[in-house]
Amino acid sequence: VLFLSIGALLARSNPRDKTYSYLTILSNILHLVDTNYVEEVDFNKVMDSALYGMVENLDPESFFVKGEDVDSYKKETEANRSRAGVGLSVSKRFGLATVIAVEKGSSAFENKIKAGDSIRSVGDQYVQDLPVYKIYSLLNGAPGTQVKVSLFRGTTEKPESFALVRRA
Repeated sequence: VLFLSIGALLARSNPRDKTYSYLTILSNILHLVDTNYVEEVDFNKVMDSALYGMVENLDPESFFVKGEDVDSYKKETEANRSRAGVGLSVSKRFGLATVIAVEKGSSAFENKIKAGDSIRSVGDQYVQDLPVYKIYSLLNGAPGTQVKVSLFRGTTEKPESFALVRRA
């Protein structure tokens, strides 16, 4: 029933002003979820997810930072400038931390990590619910130190683990 109602809302949207008509649709969907969903819904989490998804789909380098996380983001970004990395560029795609590029000559490159691989964990920390900047904080560290990265390749069900060396 909920999906039929959402489809009807989409059909009613005004094609002349699509950008802002989506706000009406979002509001109507939130109302439908609030009044018809079987379980209690955490609307803060729902709205955060909507914002993350919206910004995540702009381009591989964009991500959303919640207001209360801005100071932490700034500190970690500044700290990462003086730290060594493993040669990975990471983005969130469909909720997964995904490798979008591998730097030639890096530890990740030497271990044959490829764009499209999905990162499961860095060290002992699962990364699915972490924002991209926190994933970079886990990947980066003192030059010459190792970090364990566990990832999925293609349709594999079992993650592969790699000990990557951080290089300046």
